Amino acid sequence: MKLLFKLLALNCAIFFISCSGESSSESEVKQVKDDFSYLVVNSTGKINKIGNKTGAISTYSAFNGFNTSAFLDLNTVTSNSNKIFLIEYLSTDKLFVFDKNTNLTTSNNLVYPSALTGLDPALISLQWNDSNNLLFGILKSNKDDSKSICYFVTINPTTFEVIYTGISFNQKSSFSTFINGNKFYSSCYNDNTIEINLENNTSKPLFFNSSNTPISFTRSAISTNNILYGMKGLVGNINGVSLFKFDLLNNTYTDILPNEVYGLNSVFGKGFIDNSKNQYVIISNLNNKSGILKYNISSNSTEFVDINEDSNMVIIEKISN
Repeated sequence: MKLLFKLLALNCAIFFISCSGESSSESEVKQVKDDFSYLVVNSTGKINKIGNKTGAISTYSAFNGFNTSAFLDLNTVTSNSNKIFLIEYLSTDKLFVFDKNTNLTTSNNLVYPSALTGLDPALISLQWNDSNNLLFGILKSNKDDSKSICYFVTINPTTFEVIYTGISFNQKSSFSTFINGNKFYSSCYNDNTIEINLENNTSKPLFFNSSNTPISFTRSAISTNNILYGMKGLVGNINGVSLFKFDLLNNTYTDILPNEVYGLNSVFGKGFIDNSKNQYVIISNLNNKSGILKYNISSNSTEFVDINEDSNMVIIEKISN
């Protein structure tokens, strides 16, 4: 009988050890792992990686020589396949160029053409244009005066030469910019969106849904030709934004999931389209938490991944872990 009890006890021990091993294995399987990371630039000029599923933030690099006490308008952050660009503003504008292949930074003060007059000129937007390998910029003639004139300029990223295109317009500021075909756009809070036609060198206000009422939006990103996604300011909610899409072909907009209200630590900057996932992605706030907002265009659904850091940053691209 004693021998029988010993055998039963031994079998139970083996069973529990086996079960314990299976639970550990199952736990490891359920552990969240990132498929890739988003490359982001924050308001102090640091370049970080954020895991797409965990939201874990790790250091990637930085713009060497960037003064962290300088003002960085996130709408002056832009990139191409090889480089990231931004503008440091202290007493003058300085263009920084970060090479993704070498991790080296070059920079130079920008000299504006004498034809551009202004007491305190400053670039308020920067956008890379693949078609001619130039940077597009909006220069505010006086950065502290919302009524001052805006100039549309191009910048050579190699020589740092600034050329005035001859296009000027009135806009209080520039929240977000994007390019669609041969047209360049700039949005602003409580002001008109400006459309610049690069072929005939003209600019005009852009109206939506046959209304002359300005629509405030930011974090804009082109998904396909003529379809734009972004975050629209909400009437009566000064800190609230919601998803929308614009059809630039017929100048109509559609609210997306209007009951989902988010926040932004900075209203300046561009959005990001993940073409492989068919998602519009930005860094935003939800219920006082910072995180990655992913809107799935195909399923018309959202996902929010918490991150443990200030959300004052913009997504540049996605990279492997």
